[in-house]
Amino acid sequence: MQPFNFRVVADDESEGIPIAVAGQTVVDIQNLLTDIGRDMIRAELRLQNGIPNEILDKFVLKTGGQSKNGLGTKSADHADGLIDDAMAKLCKMLGFFGQGGAGAWMDTEVFDPFERSNAARDLIVLNDHLSGYVLKYGRDGKEDEFRKLRRDKLQEYVRKGNACRGLAVGALSYDPKKGRWSFRNSGNTIPVTLSKSAPSDTARRLSGDKVVVVRGSIRRGQDDSIVGIDGIDAIEELKVVNFLRIISSDRDVPLLNAVAAVPSYEASGNRWNLKYGPLGMDISKDSWDSCVQAFHDYFVFLWKTYAESDAEFTGEEKEVRELLLSMPSALPGSERGHRTPFIDRATWAAIHHVEEAPLSKDSAGHRGRPHIPPSGPLRGGGALRAPGQGTQVRGPREAHRHEDPCQDA
Repeated sequence: MQPFNFRVVADDESEGIPIAVAGQTVVDIQNLLTDIGRDMIRAELRLQNGIPNEILDKFVLKTGGQSKNGLGTKSADHADGLIDDAMAKLCKMLGFFGQGGAGAWMDTEVFDPFERSNAARDLIVLNDHLSGYVLKYGRDGKEDEFRKLRRDKLQEYVRKGNACRGLAVGALSYDPKKGRWSFRNSGNTIPVTLSKSAPSDTARRLSGDKVVVVRGSIRRGQDDSIVGIDGIDAIEELKVVNFLRIISSDRDVPLLNAVAAVPSYEASGNRWNLKYGPLGMDISKDSWDSCVQAFHDYFVFLWKTYAESDAEFTGEEKEVRELLLSMPSALPGSERGHRTPFIDRATWAAIHHVEEAPLSKDSAGHRGRPHIPPSGPLRGGGALRAPGQGTQVRGPREAHRHEDPCQDA
């Protein structure tokens, strides 16, 4: 990542700036960047509860070292465009609101309603700490200014606080004796209520072993976990999960076409499962979030083993490598913004009560490269052993449950 410059100046730049103001401004920038990063991770992975620290560490700013000419992140020996995308969004946010902007910018640019509230609070705090001074920021010798914040619009997001309407992924259950609904996506079961507009027969049909997306007023606890959902007015079964970016603690792989994983849930054992046939992936965990993270970690394991290897592969191992190498996108971050929804189009249309438009080649996200068929390329059921590893990769007719590095202890 190229270093960014942030500096606090007075209108008359010959005047000095209190150290406390300059130091606190850097802290405020870090807080804003972390909230933007958390929103990006939640949008890409659709994690439901707290974001792991090892992933949030991607967004920790540092000075000195490779960032001696400004603020940057920890060095990496691989491409990681996530931090560049986050910094670009931070500068875009500062540029819009720091010049008196208002309107629905936050609604369209920030995915998660909680992070909208957090980002709005961060901007107000930054503005207050500047105490009339001007924040100049940018890179490559180009600087913009943050100085004209309009508090009224941002305060609306802050007032929404910890009761925001949004989407949640999990499983519904109903206790007929108590007449109560509950929701689960981890080890904890949380209370939920249905609005009058939510058909009870639909809720009962989709309860139990179904993975669902619900819309309601979500409440979060201090640890960022969902603790309740009120007034659920839409419920849809989640049949496909689209990942357009594979993220682990040490990799970021943007994809040209979505990895369309198939989710399932076993209520009796509280086991969450994600399958992706083309790579023979079958991941099972005891929470939705840990299942998603293990899915991404294992994809990265395959990526390191086959795509980044200089070894010569034959047979199905060669096909695995070719499939992996066909998937990444070289498009810049601005182009990656035109993406298919995390959930499939039919579910997205139903949950938002809109008519689904017919798919075209462009809207499917193919953008000029052949679409990888859901049934291939692994046609056989033979086991493939990754070099130097105990993990096996099997074809779609015999998808494996992986061991190290992602298996439960």
